Amino acid sequence: MALFGLEDVVVLAVTRDDREMAAGIAATMPAKLLNLNVTWFGDQEAELGCPEVRFPESIRGKYVVVVSTVAGDVCKKTLLLQCAVRAAHDSHAERILVVTPYNAWSRSDKKDKGGISYGFKLFADMMIGAGAYSVLVCDPHNDSTSGMLPRADVITAKYVLAQVARGLGIDSMAMTDVGGRKRTEWMADTLGVSYGLAGKSRKGRKDQVYVSGILGEDFAGKHVLMFDDEIATGGTIREEADVLFSLGAKSVTAMCTHLVLRGNVVENLWGEDKLPVRVIGTNTVPLPQDKEWLVREGRLEIIDVSSMFGEVVRNIVLDISLNEFHNFRDDI
Repeated sequence: MALFGLEDVVVLAVTRDDREMAAGIAATMPAKLLNLNVTWFGDQEAELGCPEVRFPESIRGKYVVVVSTVAGDVCKKTLLLQCAVRAAHDSHAERILVVTPYNAWSRSDKKDKGGISYGFKLFADMMIGAGAYSVLVCDPHNDSTSGMLPRADVITAKYVLAQVARGLGIDSMAMTDVGGRKRTEWMADTLGVSYGLAGKSRKGRKDQVYVSGILGEDFAGKHVLMFDDEIATGGTIREEADVLFSLGAKSVTAMCTHLVLRGNVVENLWGEDKLPVRVIGTNTVPLPQDKEWLVREGRLEIIDVSSMFGEVVRNIVLDISLNEFHNFRDDI
């Protein structure tokens, strides 16, 4: 029997950028929506400032769902989120769930060399140490992240994206790298198409990608899909798209969960001298105002997954299984 009901739930948006996602979660559940009041005090030594957070009304005895995408200024966002969780704890919230639709800490969880930290595990430990009961994250960069966490739920948006991909007329797929093999194989099997593997390498730790070729597939005259967890600078997408077009691909679509879109991504993907790549992703990362024109001009399509998060949070509150949202589900 569930310990809480939806009438006990308050959904809290930490920053202005988080309000759209938090509002969608609250509307889906349904639950009450609150926006955190934040004041920053300058601190020249820390260079971060010191946040003072306040709730617009009492949350005593409530199940508080704290919503914040951890992207951009990651350290500042993490500090603010940690302060919000601690303030909720000290304000006698009965239980606190931290929802991070995108969390940049998971990018460092490769553990491919000695001495490398598990970034997201550290993040989760910080949130639980501040008073959170558990953490929710979607499509982390490393599939093994879920096995590192003491109290966390890891979900995927691939089922939502697959429904969109089914309407694109895709004939073939190209794997972005070996690390995304399972992801690409699953989508290719879902769409009933075959795929090829890109020969990809990076120059040092910089955002310089080189794709030598794509093996195992004839792309001539085909509509090709690339499927990844995130798009950051778009370097991999551009290099691979150029190879695909040189092999005769009719069109190239890049699909991902997290549209991080940083650095020279606009020039890489939509430069005037570049062959067009269609990009589709979700709203786990708020789109900056200076990139909204990409949506207006049809170069970028964003899928709203706030209702998916709302369903997941509702199940968590009511102690209902999350199997249909986990990465290992086979059906769609």
